[in-house]
Amino acid sequence: MIDEITFWHRYHNVTDFVFYDDALLVDAENHALVIFEEIIRTGLKIRLHTPNGLHIRKIDDQTARLMHQAGMTTLRLGLETSDFQTRTHMDRKVNQSEFHRAVSSLKRAGFRGDQIGAYLLVGLPHQPVASRAGKRAEADIGPLHPHSPHRHVGSRLRGLALRPRLRSDFYQ
Repeated sequence: MIDEITFWHRYHNVTDFVFYDDALLVDAENHALVIFEEIIRTGLKIRLHTPNGLHIRKIDDQTARLMHQAGMTTLRLGLETSDFQTRTHMDRKVNQSEFHRAVSSLKRAGFRGDQIGAYLLVGLPHQPVASRAGKRAEADIGPLHPHSPHRHVGSRLRGLALRPRLRSDFYQ
């Protein structure tokens, strides 16, 4: 992968490279960190972006430092909900302390708040009414405020109100 990045940067002046894989940091020691270290070693002046939600648990001080030094400029974290008490109804991807630890690592590495975003889903089962969920999210993800949450319109959930069959399948 580093050969591809180097080729496009050196011969075609491409400076922005995007990783769409939300599992980019899974087994990072053997994959992503190797790429970041090589970018740093070769001195490439590029910008890296992760528009899909990265796995929050995989972000520690070393990972954050290497991402920053390699040129990562846009990070999106896969938070999904900031209602950590009822999150267990969905999954156990991340808890509040893991989220705050990851954001703290990113900020210590030099990332600014406007470079970090967290994806939140609104209208999930067991989640408060949407208008309250947004206010709760802003309070719960304090380390990113005021730059997050970013509102995105147009998800696959938006049409559930119009399709009772999908709605009943989703909530079961």
